[in-house]
Amino acid sequence: MGIELDTNFDNIEYIEIGDYFNVPIVKISELETYLALINKFKPSLVYINKHEYAIRKEDGTIYRIEDRSGYTTTYFLRKVFTEFLFFHEKIMYLLIGWGFNTIPDMINGRSKGFKYGEAYYNAINSGFSDFKEYEESTNLGYKTKSDYEESKKIGFRGCYKALEAFNYVEYEIRYDLWNEIEEEFIGSYEFKILKSGFKSESDIYYYAIELGYNDFKEFKNGITKGFKNAKEYRNAISKGFNHAIQYKIALNSGFQNSDEFEEARTLAIESKEEYDIYRKCKHIKEEYGCETTEESHLFSILLNLKTGKKLSLSKLLENLQTEQNKFFRKEPRYGDFRRSRNNDYQYFPPDWYSKKFNEEYTLEEFLTKKEIVSSIGDYDVEGGIFERKAPPAKKKGKNERFKSLEI
Repeated sequence: MGIELDTNFDNIEYIEIGDYFNVPIVKISELETYLALINKFKPSLVYINKHEYAIRKEDGTIYRIEDRSGYTTTYFLRKVFTEFLFFHEKIMYLLIGWGFNTIPDMINGRSKGFKYGEAYYNAINSGFSDFKEYEESTNLGYKTKSDYEESKKIGFRGCYKALEAFNYVEYEIRYDLWNEIEEEFIGSYEFKILKSGFKSESDIYYYAIELGYNDFKEFKNGITKGFKNAKEYRNAISKGFNHAIQYKIALNSGFQNSDEFEEARTLAIESKEEYDIYRKCKHIKEEYGCETTEESHLFSILLNLKTGKKLSLSKLLENLQTEQNKFFRKEPRYGDFRRSRNNDYQYFPPDWYSKKFNEEYTLEEFLTKKEIVSSIGDYDVEGGIFERKAPPAKKKGKNERFKSLEI
């Protein structure tokens, strides 16, 4: 204020009145002029008149207000107006209080940029003392000062415009795989709908906090990559996954590690169980010189037999085919799943699985000629029986290696 006050407002009593009539009134338009008169006349009593003017809407933001004298002025909409009045020598001096409850409140509010008492008291109740901060917080839609300050601290200031520039990160994978989990992630269409639903910065902030995100960067990374909440996003990132579709399909397929899942995906492997068989067979093939994946697979089955267990040649082949059918690709014999019964399917090996045993004699040849087979069992050619035996004890390292290959 440009005027020095020598009036103690604590000594002024405020009395609220309902109305006033037939009183000479001097209407003061400026607060500083009114304060100068208070300094000069030093009233001990100030009357407060609170009322609502008749308001008629003319457009989206401007309203026309009519006072008692019929004088019409255009103001921004305010529900309650106050008037401060004091008598001096039978004359009433009036100042429009613009919603402030006391003159000191009006002085304090105006000094901090508040034109209206409604905004001033709302700001005080919300913890604001500066009008610019309060106005920005209100325009951005924040509920409290702490929300306004915290949102800035964790990167949400200006995020409304920033989010418009962000695009959904696509993740390419076979449709039949992600179609089963489409309710568990945010797709590109849902992302567009989500963005269009945000009307302010605070909408984004409160939505992100509700989902458990710690800051805007984490929130942006989560939703642009399809994650529905922060917990899921963090779990996925900690395991090396960077997209919700990738993560969901991996979990549904039994994978907990992104490197394993991506290797399996490259090989068109459809489950963790199949992937484990692939890794075991690959290791056996490389370590013991098996010609094909099928030979490695059969050797792993032989390893799993209990010591002393005997199986015929045909039973060994049957066991191998049973294990293969767990991950071989199943197709209807007549081209239609709906018409096929259990015995009408054909099984085809995946691309990574190279075959060997098409006839029983080729299996017999493997059992009789491979050194690694004779290390763990005996095959009776005349009887067509394989018997599992313990590996020789003299080569401890090699025996341990056999044990590690069991699946």
